[in-house]
Amino acid sequence: MKKIHLVANWKAHPKEVTEAKRLALSVKDAVAKTRSIEVTLAVPYPFLTAVGEVIGRSTRCFLAAQEVSVVDEGAHTGAVTASMLKSVGVTEIIVGHSEQRAQGLTDEGVRARIEKIFKRRLSVVLCVGEQERDAHGAYLKVIQTQLLTALRGAPKAAAGRLVIAYEPLWAIGEDAQSADTPAGFHEVAIYIRKVLSEQFGARVALTIPVLYGGSVNPENTGSFLLEGHASGLLVGRASLLPASFKSIIAEADRVGGMRTRTSS
Repeated sequence: MKKIHLVANWKAHPKEVTEAKRLALSVKDAVAKTRSIEVTLAVPYPFLTAVGEVIGRSTRCFLAAQEVSVVDEGAHTGAVTASMLKSVGVTEIIVGHSEQRAQGLTDEGVRARIEKIFKRRLSVVLCVGEQERDAHGAYLKVIQTQLLTALRGAPKAAAGRLVIAYEPLWAIGEDAQSADTPAGFHEVAIYIRKVLSEQFGARVALTIPVLYGGSVNPENTGSFLLEGHASGLLVGRASLLPASFKSIIAEADRVGGMRTRTSS
């Protein structure tokens, strides 16, 4: 069984590098007490090196960037390339997050970034999700388009470096229309793998982790991992609260242990 994959997206937090290092150390210590999970810290660009030094060569704590420029190198002021990120220890990059899409990132822009990431043999956390959940299933077409456009031309061999994070926008944040359910996520995850099978084949599609990323907290962690059969979680706000994230880590490890016993 693959370990449960938790991605902590710090967004534009914390304010100072000392706090970033403190948070990273807290996560590293918590993960060291587990057996069934792995955690990726997606931190702001200025903190990548410092956080990388804290987590070191851990086999279950990884470093991620929250974005990447589509260029390789050259006269592109402000650009941060995949090769630059790799050189400071980044192994994963989030692409297509809903907050980036809201600022104008298109499906084609996502595809171009993924091409650069795979070229540098880094892993991708590809975010997909609809703004509204309609009763007739039209939202599935949105997810299908996001996936097929983003992964167009991606080699089958790259599937081992791909993670999908499902973000139901209507269930996230203070303006959430309602909460998503584990059963609802499970149905979407099955559909996501169906679409992925068109790109990579059914057998490979089943191996690609599909994470849930809609207002994750200690209270709903277990249900999305157990009832929703999520491969892991994309955690936002709660990942910045040491006590909350430690609870999520502990619950994920508990579920991971149950999965291991069931499969053996």
